[in-house]
Amino acid sequence: MNIRLIMKTARSVTLELDDGGIYNTKEPYRILQNGEEVKRTDTVITSLYHLQPDTDYMILAEDLHGATLGSFAFRTDRESFTLDVREFGAKGDGESDDTVCIQAAIMACPREGRVRIPEGIYRITSIFLKSGVNIELEKGAHIRAFTDRSKFAIFPGAIRSICPDVPDACEPDVLADGKRGCPADVGQGSSCGTGRGYLNAAAGAAGSQELQLGTWEGDPQKMFTGIVTGVDVSDVTIYGEGSIDGAASHENWWKNEKVMVTAWRPRLLFLNHCKNVRVQGVLLHDSPSWTVHPYFCEQLLFSDFAIENPQVSPNTDGIDPESCRDVTICGIRFTLGDDCIAVKSGKIYMGRKYKTPSSNIHIYQCLMENGHGAVTVGSEMAGGVNGLVVEKCRFSHTDRGLRIKTRRGRGKDAVLDNIIFRDLEMDQVMSPFTANAFYFCDPDGRTEFVRSREKYPVDDGTPSMKRFFFENIHAKDCHVAALWFEGLPEQKIEQIQMRNIEISFAADAKSDVPIMSEGVDACSKKGVFVRNVKRLVLDNVKIEGCEGELFELHDVDEVIH
Repeated sequence: MNIRLIMKTARSVTLELDDGGIYNTKEPYRILQNGEEVKRTDTVITSLYHLQPDTDYMILAEDLHGATLGSFAFRTDRESFTLDVREFGAKGDGESDDTVCIQAAIMACPREGRVRIPEGIYRITSIFLKSGVNIELEKGAHIRAFTDRSKFAIFPGAIRSICPDVPDACEPDVLADGKRGCPADVGQGSSCGTGRGYLNAAAGAAGSQELQLGTWEGDPQKMFTGIVTGVDVSDVTIYGEGSIDGAASHENWWKNEKVMVTAWRPRLLFLNHCKNVRVQGVLLHDSPSWTVHPYFCEQLLFSDFAIENPQVSPNTDGIDPESCRDVTICGIRFTLGDDCIAVKSGKIYMGRKYKTPSSNIHIYQCLMENGHGAVTVGSEMAGGVNGLVVEKCRFSHTDRGLRIKTRRGRGKDAVLDNIIFRDLEMDQVMSPFTANAFYFCDPDGRTEFVRSREKYPVDDGTPSMKRFFFENIHAKDCHVAALWFEGLPEQKIEQIQMRNIEISFAADAKSDVPIMSEGVDACSKKGVFVRNVKRLVLDNVKIEGCEGELFELHDVDEVIH
């Protein structure tokens, strides 16, 4: 077995115990710290707390029979000061508003310092992160958000330093509500009426500078500030054995969830243009909307914690990196009401103006339960997604394993490439692999332009799907379809490569739609459906329990068995 250091702070460390297990180790282990047992664990990614700053440690792992399986030495980080929020007036009594007291401690803390949140229940609206400051939620420390909208600050969608002098910035029929102007000004521009984009070639040209603050589903929109918010901060770690509770329910944030009331719902953790931010250990639950939303960020690490939202909660995705790069997600347990991880890069306006893909994202040793998609790409991906690797994860009772969502109008920069899934286990996943180029999102989602299977001209609004690789994957007790990949007839998927794949269906398989697209009916125990693909490689692909035709291929240029 190999022991690998994933991250360390002045007072904690996260390890990977690699014995070949996926999420859980093959057997339990004892963790010894400087010769004394401090923990027993059966998860591959595990953390230790209560360490001392700037101190040497030796970690050893052994099985329950005493056999040594690996060890390594490390030194904890330096810590300049510890500021206890209680000394700043925070009460932690579950009733008082502790927002200002916690914020005061954060703002007063010097670089490399720790803001300590001890045991208690701390009620807050939003707190804001500061560069170089770490926040520890100790065991028994619970941050619980208020739900009164009037208590929250609002982020405008976009603020301009210089407005472009372009009288016809939008095409006359662009915005769904018939208004002219930038979607950030309109405030409700979820999508254009034609699906072809907000702006013509001149709009958003040189001379326009924007401060992007609020965002909702890929567009600049007014939104309430997150429970924990970081804007343009770096070198921050949130860690510990405590929790952050969004306190959302169907009586407050989740009521009439599709209606914007003053502003859109807040995230639990919102990171805007941040760098080198890490989250370790804490439980995040009952988020008002997307739980963790990094937006135009880089060098992020999310390790060894849990995200829990009810299955019936709306838009409570787990982690949604949007136009981010160099992101690692490992050892996370997801159980929630929407996609566990959704990789995004904005809708038309953001994708076309900033052309910032999500790239170099590594997801491993995670457990995805009860979500719509275990790992989703899109549908807001107008800036593209490339270099996504998902490996050594377990998907359980999700609607889909891989879920790709795109549509006409996302734009020529909406390129999906080098998507890799390998060494995965799936159990009770409705449809393990799906790619949908006809996703019926946005106000125009059910129009002929989006749903038509006829070939349209390739233009600046045409997205593309390129290379997808799947290897060493076992999916048992599936229900709907083994694989459903459907590209655009005018822009076919370039390549799907599947090696060493085993899929079996449940005896009592349920019927449902494999993808959310007009013209696709519910089905059950369907095999491989592929349409509009240039190259399909099927190497040692086994499907058991399929009813009907095993392979249904349409407009596939090349098939390699």
